[in-house]
Amino acid sequence: MTKNGMSRRGLLKTGSVLGLGVSLASVTSNPALAAAPQRARRGSYFWLKGDHHVHTLFSNDGKYRVADHVRQALRNGVDWIVLTDHGNDAHSRLSTDQIVPFVEQARKEFGDQILIYHGLEWNIPGAEHATVFVAPGRDDIAVLKELEARWDARVKGTRDGTPANEALALEGIRFMGEARTNRRVNDMIMIPNHPSRLGIDSPHEIRAWIDAAPEVVIGMEGAPGHQAAGLPAPHSTEDGGTRGLYGNSASTYSFSGYPEQAYRTWGGFDWMTATVGGVWDGLLAEGRLFSVTATSDSHNVYLDTTVRGPGSDFDAKGRTEGGF
Repeated sequence: MTKNGMSRRGLLKTGSVLGLGVSLASVTSNPALAAAPQRARRGSYFWLKGDHHVHTLFSNDGKYRVADHVRQALRNGVDWIVLTDHGNDAHSRLSTDQIVPFVEQARKEFGDQILIYHGLEWNIPGAEHATVFVAPGRDDIAVLKELEARWDARVKGTRDGTPANEALALEGIRFMGEARTNRRVNDMIMIPNHPSRLGIDSPHEIRAWIDAAPEVVIGMEGAPGHQAAGLPAPHSTEDGGTRGLYGNSASTYSFSGYPEQAYRTWGGFDWMTATVGGVWDGLLAEGRLFSVTATSDSHNVYLDTTVRGPGSDFDAKGRTEGGF
């Protein structure tokens, strides 16, 4: 139970898990979104289903076009989607500018059915990955590009879990908070992804991230993508790997307080979420309204046989070649 009376069960019952509250004003211009009777309304908000962790051919390990992901989302009843290609040097230099016209085209073609957001899978200095996404606006792409160029751990070589790199992560998060406060962007959200997968998102780091920009760092990926990875071939390209692609163990910069079971998913949920009295419950008990989400982390659609095409040279082109 949180200080404001919100428990784990309360969060689940109010829908603070697996969705996004979108204001009435933001969807009334989308007739299909606003009129659908199955969408829950809470006061002046609609409750919309979404996926904030999706990779296109503008990721070094991706292969799908923007429109492919949007069509797949619509087939599965998704109301909003965030395109979160991996941050790295080639992406920072080449990819973001390339994807913009494809997102704009998708919004023209599908915008009355789904909300499409620009995003980034940010390599947090000293830690794991996080979804970062922005509301559409005049400066949204510039802010994402600045964040990646200045604070992405792959771009800057700051992945090791040192105090100096942890401080850089806080700089980047404060930058996001300031961009939001100063209205460079209408809104900006950061959600740490697969937080227990490598054990390098320490509890003290998560608390510091929230404290640095509580309106930006609003939750974590509680049920990670790649859920089919635990299936045997031909149902999974991982051929019987671990659900969620966890299956790791402690390494140099892993938090020493995490037990061995933290590196597995439990019923498809990250250990931080699955453990009663664990990290998520601890954050709630401190009075933090901190949500958990479920995503696809889509690199491969279940049973799809598409492969990357010949001539893929991401470092040179900032994109892979779709295998169509």
